[in-house]
Amino acid sequence: MRAPAAGGASHGWLAGSKAADFDLRLLLGKNISLGAFSGFVDLAGAFRFCGGPAPNETHADLTFGLYLTPGLMLLAQSFNIMSAPSQNPGYPQWAQSKAQFSLVKSLYDDWRVQIGGFTTVAGQNAYRESGALLALWRRF
Repeated sequence: MRAPAAGGASHGWLAGSKAADFDLRLLLGKNISLGAFSGFVDLAGAFRFCGGPAPNETHADLTFGLYLTPGLMLLAQSFNIMSAPSQNPGYPQWAQSKAQFSLVKSLYDDWRVQIGGFTTVAGQNAYRESGALLALWRRF
């Protein structure tokens, strides 16, 4: 669920509506080996029911993880969204594809740090985003 909030988007429709959204998501994954390296591939598909006048969205995400060493993983990810057709000029149809590459380093048994970057590779009526990311993972 995505909760409504105020945003700083330059166009009102990019900020989304003030109504709640709900996702249905399916995740499929498989462990793999590439020579001496172990890793995984996962594919996630989702449908987001958007509250208010915004068009519903279809999501398709792909993640490839490869352990370069037992404590260092390379992640390559693709995040893709396509909205349903829309006749509402205040909330037009849109699409966006982003690529993200990062390294995940084990710090201790239960802690990892992720560093990387992302960029929009294609889109229609969507933000063009590029940036860096830094994340701290905690294993439970």
